[in-house]
Amino acid sequence: AAPARMTLLSLASSLLLASSALPFWRGANAATAPTPVDTNITGTNAANDLFQKIRSGKSSFDSFKLSFPPGIKQVIIDIGLLNSILTPKPMEWVVGVDASVREATKFNLHGKCAALKRCTLILAAVGDGISRFVTLWESSRVGGSANIVGTDATMWPMELVPATVPLISLKNLIDAVPDHLPIKLCKSDTNGNDVFVLKSAGSSLRRCQQICIEIIGDQTGGGPKGQYQQALGIGQEHGFSETKRSRAQQSNPGLMQKGIYNILLVPHSSSNEV
Repeated sequence: AAPARMTLLSLASSLLLASSALPFWRGANAATAPTPVDTNITGTNAANDLFQKIRSGKSSFDSFKLSFPPGIKQVIIDIGLLNSILTPKPMEWVVGVDASVREATKFNLHGKCAALKRCTLILAAVGDGISRFVTLWESSRVGGSANIVGTDATMWPMELVPATVPLISLKNLIDAVPDHLPIKLCKSDTNGNDVFVLKSAGSSLRRCQQICIEIIGDQTGGGPKGQYQQALGIGQEHGFSETKRSRAQQSNPGLMQKGIYNILLVPHSSSNEV
């Protein structure tokens, strides 16, 4: 197997074990945090090795790093998969993240990731907060999907028994990519949680060369209101602007209020060129 590839089970296990053995990464006391050591994920035994280091107090999840085989030039972070994973081009690697074990099984995300050959699959929710775990609300309806922020039950009923899943931040994911590798795209499609995904990156968001996130209109019933304005504010704080083509969607007020759409953010210097 390629050096950076882990089985879904071993990588998911490392996330669960790390989150249950430590204070949540964003809320840990810096004065008592364990000293980071090398925790590169390079083989099938790496998850067990990482857990042993965590148990002995020699490592923290903050030091988690992905490693990639020679020839990989850039990375894509794809959050919120449902039934597909973005296809990496030659010399690219995709890190796919989804919170739902049910959907990962139903849509064979493990098999699809393996078929891409340049792919890592992580099963966890991504968002902002100090909790180690979060409630995942799910629906069996086609397109009903899942989210961690709750919805208007009259519009998006979530009739399945909720699951409890590990919560990580976008900062965890970005910082796990070695500094020398550009992050070509950070994409988030999490049914109303996307503003919190962006917020959870902090200043690490600047490593994303492009940001594509889903926005749910205020009258659609999914997640908090004002998602578009909040996303723009977070992007601007870290040097991003909406592209000209993306801004053109504002001419459709029905879409902005009642629709579900994507926006694209890029560094200020190139926002008028795309």
